[in-house]
Amino acid sequence: MKQQAPRTDNREKAKARSGKLRPLKKFTKNLKRLPIIEQFFALSSFIKQFPALRAACLRLIHRQHIFETEQLPMLLSLNHRQHIFETEQLPMLLSLNHRQHIFETEQLPMLLSLIHRQHIFETEQLPMLLSLNHRQHIFETEQLPMLLSLNHRQHIFETEQLPMLLSLIQKQHIFETEIVPKLLKALSDLNHRQLSTERDQDNLLKSVPIALRTITRNSHDVSAHLESLSSSMDQRVSETRGELESLSTTLYGKANDLQDKLEDLTSSVSYLLGRVEFVRRETMFEMRYGAKAPQDQLNQVKTDISIVHPEKIAAARAGELRLNLGCGNISLEGYLNVDRRSLPGVDIVADVDELPFGAGEVDEIFSAHLLEHFPLEQLRRQLLPYYYSLLKEGGIFRAVVPDAEAMIQNYVKGEYPYDDMREVMYGAQDYDGDFHFNMFTPESMKNLLQQAGFTAVHVNATGRPNGKCFELEVCAKK
Repeated sequence: MKQQAPRTDNREKAKARSGKLRPLKKFTKNLKRLPIIEQFFALSSFIKQFPALRAACLRLIHRQHIFETEQLPMLLSLNHRQHIFETEQLPMLLSLNHRQHIFETEQLPMLLSLIHRQHIFETEQLPMLLSLNHRQHIFETEQLPMLLSLNHRQHIFETEQLPMLLSLIQKQHIFETEIVPKLLKALSDLNHRQLSTERDQDNLLKSVPIALRTITRNSHDVSAHLESLSSSMDQRVSETRGELESLSTTLYGKANDLQDKLEDLTSSVSYLLGRVEFVRRETMFEMRYGAKAPQDQLNQVKTDISIVHPEKIAAARAGELRLNLGCGNISLEGYLNVDRRSLPGVDIVADVDELPFGAGEVDEIFSAHLLEHFPLEQLRRQLLPYYYSLLKEGGIFRAVVPDAEAMIQNYVKGEYPYDDMREVMYGAQDYDGDFHFNMFTPESMKNLLQQAGFTAVHVNATGRPNGKCFELEVCAKK
């Protein structure tokens, strides 16, 4: 009985509530049959019969008015803020988290590796470089003076002793060619005089053997003297020649050893200087673009890739895919025009270092006055290798850049205003992205492309006037 009592009360309350609502249901049923104006008047008269219902309707209207004037704008403002957060701030926050992850997983280990390399250089390679400098100092202060002394001795030998030796050889030659013939001639005259004497045959017979013996004796003495003099001269010449050859061999040996050591020292110093320059460039590149990137780059949000004309891209992929990068307001027919700003004629809105194409997919890449907007190391390490990877085998890369060589030459001649040269070299600087970070000459442009792997690099034009600029055009193949 205790459990059924509440049910009975509820039923009675429901019947009472139904009895109160029965006139309202009947009035609503009849109201639907009336025209709209009569419905309004009928509803007004019906509400006047029920003061409580009228007060409730007024409260509802007041609440609706408060909702529309106060709460609804606040709700719309909250929805707008949520939309701004989801579309702008949340992608930026995710991008910062992604960059922080990249920094912690890629750039921070690279920076630590560079610091470790610098430590190795300071603890191992730098002492070796100082040791090489010390050896070079020893060579310059001790061994080089000895080599110069040997060269001085050789010079003294060539200027003093060698002429004396040559003078002795010349005197021997004069003795053999002049004195000996005169002596023989005197002997011949003496023999002729003795033969021509016919005064006394006995005296002649007695004097001839004596004269012949005297002549023979003198001839033997002269021959012996000549032989001893010749052997002495030959011995002195051979001894001097041996000393000269020994001294020359020693000098050349020491000179070759010193030259080899000097070449080894020079190559070692050149290698170490190259390593120092390499470490410096790597460190500066990482500080500029890696672990310690400038704050403005961290805050800069990458341009979202937007395909403006997908049908044009599909047609290009079916035929020849040719890109015109950084086109600005100048779009080219037959190319897919790319720029980071959504301008008239642009087919793809994207950054030129993040294009919606895969490796080996592009037939030709063209850019006009784009490369000077990037620093040298970013060009050498990132941008040009990236373009090289996008091209197919045999693909073409063409670029038009300011010709610094032609501008400087014309400025020196007084034919090029300074303000124009300054604007071309540093950019007009009217907006973000209108700053120049680089200068090019035909030779430097060829070297950059060859370092990136391009072949058949050819400069099509140099010093070509274009408004305030003198430009050059270069073409290369993959």
